Amino acid sequence: MKKVIFYLLISIFSITLVSCGSDKDEPTPGNTVVGVWRQDFGDGYQLLTLEKGGRYSLVEFDFVSGNWSEHGTYSVKDNIMTRILSDGDVEVYTILTLTQNKMITRYEGSYVGQYPNQYDEEVEDWTRVE
Repeated sequence: MKKVIFYLLISIFSITLVSCGSDKDEPTPGNTVVGVWRQDFGDGYQLLTLEKGGRYSLVEFDFVSGNWSEHGTYSVKDNIMTRILSDGDVEVYTILTLTQNKMITRYEGSYVGQYPNQYDEEVEDWTRVE
């Protein structure tokens, strides 16, 4: 009888250890950066498309200065989004908030070649549109 109880306790302990694994590396359903995001500003808005394969495009519709766009690749690790523009420049953002419908990022600066360019802190509030 002692062996049965011992094996039962070992089984319960093993199941508990397996079920308490870290969920940190698993994305929360719906809380992914992949999608189309919109940011409104005084004279227009931007659409940021982040594709599943790591490509992105950004289109700005500015009613005063005119429209422009950029594209390249991106990666996200530990709430840091790194975007590499098609010309090789690198921009770095911290993801402050990410929910199913909202993403708030803080611009950390850019790298032109090897040289960092630091700017004033710029927080961007994005709303998922797709």
